[in-house]
Amino acid sequence: MDARPTGQRNRAQPIWRKELSSERGQLAGSSTSRRRGTFATVIASRATFRSGWVFGLSVPILVLSLPISSSFEVKRAFLAGLSVDGRQAEKYARPLFHDIPQAMLARMRELERIDSSDRTDGTPRMKRLRQIPLEVGKFIAIVAAAAPAGRWVEIGTSAGYSTLWLALACRAVGRKITTYEVLEDKAELARQTFAAARVSDVVEFVHGDALNHLPGCKDIAFCFLDAEKEIYGRCYEVLVPAMVPGGILVADNAINHQATLRPMLDRALQDERVDALIVPIGKGELVCRRTGAGARGADAVATSCAGTSC
Repeated sequence: MDARPTGQRNRAQPIWRKELSSERGQLAGSSTSRRRGTFATVIASRATFRSGWVFGLSVPILVLSLPISSSFEVKRAFLAGLSVDGRQAEKYARPLFHDIPQAMLARMRELERIDSSDRTDGTPRMKRLRQIPLEVGKFIAIVAAAAPAGRWVEIGTSAGYSTLWLALACRAVGRKITTYEVLEDKAELARQTFAAARVSDVVEFVHGDALNHLPGCKDIAFCFLDAEKEIYGRCYEVLVPAMVPGGILVADNAINHQATLRPMLDRALQDERVDALIVPIGKGELVCRRTGAGARGADAVATSCAGTSC
């Protein structure tokens, strides 16, 4: 028990707690306070910029939550806008990995077996699947699921392993993805993968060079780039202008092919159009988030993307 006089205890009370108590009292008489999640939102809104570490790796990140204005009317409107009812929460927080369909899981395991064998049995490099490891599949699925409204694309399908992870994210948040593969043998494997995994509802496969399609593509909200490293720079310059504000680009092999990718990596890390960092997971993932003000609403972006392919 605190033996100090009451006045001293009150004076020592943290500022954020005093403000939160005041806000809670004001909200108590408001109909807004009766909405589910309002008080939780007040608490969340008190977070400030903090540095941290992801998965114990030496990767500094920033956790951002918007502060509430000093005006109570603005606070109330802000909270009302962030209130999420049960149906919305269920729609946008569906699990990604806990209930993977058996057909998809079986194809994933088969591709993992083939990829592992390719790396040790002397299969020529261009014939190997050269696919991402499982942990990177989960990583890109989580990142994609957090992307804003807009089009999802993948450059470099291979046999479709990474696409299956992204298909899980598509189903979780109600999106579709267009994936491009230029090599005929990989394209045939990808078709087999998508048929076996039964993902035609969320995956559009294009057998062709993505660079022949991307110049006409707009409103990109997420892209996974895992193609021949010599075209990364060209892909980057086409993709970034076509991305919506908040859109995310993930490029594979940012560490193990760092020498080849150095010009593109330097460009991204210094590019004022994006926030970028290299995440040391798998063979290194360059993650870029498109900056920019005045983003269109989700409905407008979704409408502009409907019925077209790039």
